[in-house]
Amino acid sequence: MKREKYNQEFKDEAVKLVTEQVFRISEAARNLGIHPSLLGRWKRQIEGGDVEGGVQNGLLRSVGNSGDQISHAASSPW
Repeated sequence: MKREKYNQEFKDEAVKLVTEQVFRISEAARNLGIHPSLLGRWKRQIEGGDVEGGVQNGLLRSVGNSGDQISHAASSPW
């Protein structure tokens, strides 16, 4: 299966369905024949969000912090 490429105009208009016409992302994506996560990513990008996906980066920071706590806990004799 070949991956579709969408031009910027299509992406902008798709995001407008969500931001200006108050469609839910899932509803707009279904009508456009695209996956909701793709439309969500375009929305974040257009709104100036993280291109790589802020949630994923947040999880990595969270795991990193937990890892620090775990390593400190492991070195404690108590």
